[in-house]
Amino acid sequence: MDNYEQQLANLKEEQKNIARQKLENAKNEALTQVSREESKLMPTFTQQKQQADTTSQIKAKNFAEFLSNRGQTNAGISAAAEMSRQNVLGRDIGNIQTAENTAKTGFTQSRTDLEKSMQNNLSSQYGNIEQTYAQNLLQYREQKRQEELARQEQLRKEELARQEQLRQEAVARQNAELEYQRSLNLARAKSSASASSYSPYTESSSPNQSPVITKLNANTILVKKPNGSAATLTITPNSTNDQILNWGKRQGVDLSSYIS
Repeated sequence: MDNYEQQLANLKEEQKNIARQKLENAKNEALTQVSREESKLMPTFTQQKQQADTTSQIKAKNFAEFLSNRGQTNAGISAAAEMSRQNVLGRDIGNIQTAENTAKTGFTQSRTDLEKSMQNNLSSQYGNIEQTYAQNLLQYREQKRQEELARQEQLRKEELARQEQLRQEAVARQNAELEYQRSLNLARAKSSASASSYSPYTESSSPNQSPVITKLNANTILVKKPNGSAATLTITPNSTNDQILNWGKRQGVDLSSYIS
């Protein structure tokens, strides 16, 4: 994993942390709201129970006063009225308790739903982050692959160019060798013809031979000497005119026409 791939991995983890923190903050805020509603609603059930009991007691008292005012003190009527009062009170308290239990269940379910929703949203966002990370990583690796292919192609072209340059230099050397041999054979033929003729006033002499200069390419010069030896000069951007001329003098040639 190179530096950029590590950066992508770090960015992925950072995005996950941010997503988790945002969702947790939203969940906690919602849970706080649920707790506010719960703390506001639940005491009302206790108040309703107390109110129901108070109302029942008042009704019993009023009924007893009603009977007393009428001069009725029948214990049977009082017992029946009390039983009825207890039944009504029990039913009212039961209904209130049922509503309270339902509210408790609702608040509990709300908390469970908030936690579940947070986890579902987190899983969804994690999936999106992972998918984006995988796409970015794939795109980056494909770009690297294309760059490597381009580099290999450039190296191949450079190698082909180098091989072509070497081939051209070899051909130039071969042509120079052939030209040198041709000129040498021609000079020998002239020397033989001159030696076979008689002249009382002249002496036979060896042909005047000079080194042969061949430009192999834009930067390479070949000097072929009469004795068969050869020397090659490669001109670089750092080569000075004096260096080129001095080298030519050492080889017995004038390279003034080869300098800029």
